[in-house]
Amino acid sequence: MILNLESILKESRAGMFRISQFVVLLTLTVGCAVTPDDLMPTPNLYLSGRTPFADVPVEKQDPAVRVIYATDRARATELDDSPYGYRRLEAIVLGEGTVDLGADLTWDSLVDISTSGEREEKSMPTLRGVEEFSVLPDPDSRYREVDGRIQLRPEVLRAEQAFTSELCAALDERLAEDGGGEVFMFIHGYNVSFDLSLTTIAEIWHFLGRKGVTVAYSWPSGRGGLRGYTTDRESGEFTVFHLKQFMRALLSCECVKKLHIIAHSRGSDVLLAALREVHLESRSDDGSHARESKIGHIVLAAPDLDVEIFIQRIFSEGLFLVPETFTVYLSHDDRALGVATWLFDSVQRLGRLQTSKLSGETMRHLTEYDRLFLVDARVERTDFYGHSYFYRHPAVSSDLILLLKHDRLPCTLNGRPLILEDEGFWAVYEQYPNASHIED
Repeated sequence: MILNLESILKESRAGMFRISQFVVLLTLTVGCAVTPDDLMPTPNLYLSGRTPFADVPVEKQDPAVRVIYATDRARATELDDSPYGYRRLEAIVLGEGTVDLGADLTWDSLVDISTSGEREEKSMPTLRGVEEFSVLPDPDSRYREVDGRIQLRPEVLRAEQAFTSELCAALDERLAEDGGGEVFMFIHGYNVSFDLSLTTIAEIWHFLGRKGVTVAYSWPSGRGGLRGYTTDRESGEFTVFHLKQFMRALLSCECVKKLHIIAHSRGSDVLLAALREVHLESRSDDGSHARESKIGHIVLAAPDLDVEIFIQRIFSEGLFLVPETFTVYLSHDDRALGVATWLFDSVQRLGRLQTSKLSGETMRHLTEYDRLFLVDARVERTDFYGHSYFYRHPAVSSDLILLLKHDRLPCTLNGRPLILEDEGFWAVYEQYPNASHIED
């Protein structure tokens, strides 16, 4: 028998390629699913400067955080620990979850942990329980034709109005304690459980000084396994209709004066798709943008989104008109987005943007818009994947606080001392910020 060396080498290379594909996909299945075992690290901002906890109203001085949530996840099975799983529900469920930021902690001990760089004890956020208070089912038929005109069915309108009323009542009760009318909403990414979506925004809100009201929009993700990414991607498309309905209801509440949104990873694509529809509907109504004017800061954290699609939505479809600012946090060291870039074979993922691979026209779009800020997180990874740095790294979380709590635009003179790089990006480094620049 004569061995064909060339054939053997080809088979060997093909085998190694299949193995490498499997390893990459295995890495991808874990991706965003890393569940931290401790409260998010204390932001650098609070290690040497004034912390917000002394100003927290007495009624909010509790290790337990109440989070309003909306979800189109189906109920989990009895074998699951979480109340909701990764399967889809043809409805929006509205409720409130209670997140315990640390078992058996007093408020004072939680504050001590929240202001310490080196912690002697861990404080693991846990979802204690949920209470549902409204459900908006998808109708079998949403519209009808009357005299040649398409109209919303009366029963559908009544159901949406009832849902909106219950949402507004819940927000009004909680915002009455604060008086500012600000809502902070979080939209999670790929392979994230319902519990993790609520605990994440509860942690961020805690370090924002418990300002306003916190809301989690939790869409059906978290299947896991080798097909988990594609399943979650399609569930992200499924949820756009529901997110649009929820945002429309939320923005119609009189008690809501300003809505700030943080979207992570695949949640960025979900958000922009829903926001596009809200924007188009506003333009087709009476020409006013009353709802949209309530949208404050939009944060796209490590966005798993093709940069050309982002540019198309933001500029060509006019989404730049919607919020007060867009802030994109990106990192070249984001391994999860590195895999996504390979998987889709796209130009680039927005959250891993490299200027050397962009045309001059694309760079002009990204850097000349005065309400779009690209923040390059030039910091060490907080875990193997480096995908959750926006709240797990104390330098980046400090910048997020300066934006959302203090309403600061980038620039040392504004009290948000990011460094403007030559390519038009703003950079945050390990020891950011210099607390001497920060004042209330």
